[in-house]
Amino acid sequence: MKSKAYILIVVSALFMMLPSLVKAQEKVKVEVGGFVSTEAIYDSRKVVSAREGDVILYPAPIVYDANGVDINEKGEFSLFSIHSRLRAKASGAELWGGKLSSLIEFDFVGNANDKIGLVRLRHAMVKLDYGKTNIIFGQYWHPMFITSCYPEVSSWGSAAPISVLSRSPQIRLSRNITDKFTASITALSQLDYKSSGPLGASTAYIHQSSLPEFDVHLEYGKADKALIGIVSGTKSIVPRELNTDGNSVDESIRSYHAAAYVVLKSKLLTFKLQGIYAQNGSDLTLLGGYAVSDVNTQTNTYEYTPVNTFSWWTELITNYPKVNFGLFAGMAKNLGSSDPIANGGAVYARGSDIDYVTRISPRLILGNKDVKVMLELIQVYAGYGTADSKLKVSDVEQVGNTRLQLHVKYSF
Repeated sequence: MKSKAYILIVVSALFMMLPSLVKAQEKVKVEVGGFVSTEAIYDSRKVVSAREGDVILYPAPIVYDANGVDINEKGEFSLFSIHSRLRAKASGAELWGGKLSSLIEFDFVGNANDKIGLVRLRHAMVKLDYGKTNIIFGQYWHPMFITSCYPEVSSWGSAAPISVLSRSPQIRLSRNITDKFTASITALSQLDYKSSGPLGASTAYIHQSSLPEFDVHLEYGKADKALIGIVSGTKSIVPRELNTDGNSVDESIRSYHAAAYVVLKSKLLTFKLQGIYAQNGSDLTLLGGYAVSDVNTQTNTYEYTPVNTFSWWTELITNYPKVNFGLFAGMAKNLGSSDPIANGGAVYARGSDIDYVTRISPRLILGNKDVKVMLELIQVYAGYGTADSKLKVSDVEQVGNTRLQLHVKYSF
């Protein structure tokens, strides 16, 4: 009881001190904004996607019916406004000598297909800024989604699974070491973008590991001229705490990921190039995941192996006032698992029967920062085949889809 009372006294004292630590300025500034977004989409084939076809990943495989007809070789048309967005930014207070600001942002995408049209939290974070050093608390872009180098394609999804798409609850410490060199370290968990496992996609696996994911980001250069950078990180997940007998087991899998990039900018042209290596990258909306590599029948325990992937992409964008052109091209490659899969072992991976995904997306953008009309042609291919014991795919048959998208966006 004494220890509980002591803790209560300390916590109460901290709450009493908080008003003196937080200094409000004369007026707190709040900015409200967002945009209304509407897309008209035509696909020449059924696709594997998120949000009922809005976020395209790759074309659906060839599946023949009893009459030898490919049931996925059918065109589809859709209209979406679910990505319309509202955000609020606030600033005007100080804490421990640093400037406080915040961001909250939501759309209507939902966090699953059966919740499409419902409000979804995108970002909710507070930033404490000391000039050269700042700390972010809350939900924000995953460090592998590099805000200074990401695909600016018209279609939603950031060209996943070739590029990263992920947001996460996190604590991020950043430091401007010089006027050109920035470093950050992030500890994070998962929310909407989850690892796969026996329960399906779930945050339980990283929670059960008792450890956050850690990422380090180094960047050199100036955003308006040239940038180079690298991000690397590691995470550990626990797919099971109990075996099929109901007994406690000690199982986990550690994986690694990294990305390197370069951005070159002139007055009229922007060039981007990025390469991504990932183990167990399903929570990043990449290909891959992990699988059971060994089964101990005596103890009913498993060992796991990551499924490895590599992807690269490049993009050219013009920077004219009213009419602009963009071209995205990239490829994701399945490298297989690090160790052979156990006989009958479960596989928790995206695209485990896919050898590669390629995409090329030219686009035309009319308008300015307030009103844009964008027309994008997306040609995406997937190489489906037969996976061996290390999930390397052979006897590959290429399947393609052509998407034409008209996107109208009014920002306010």
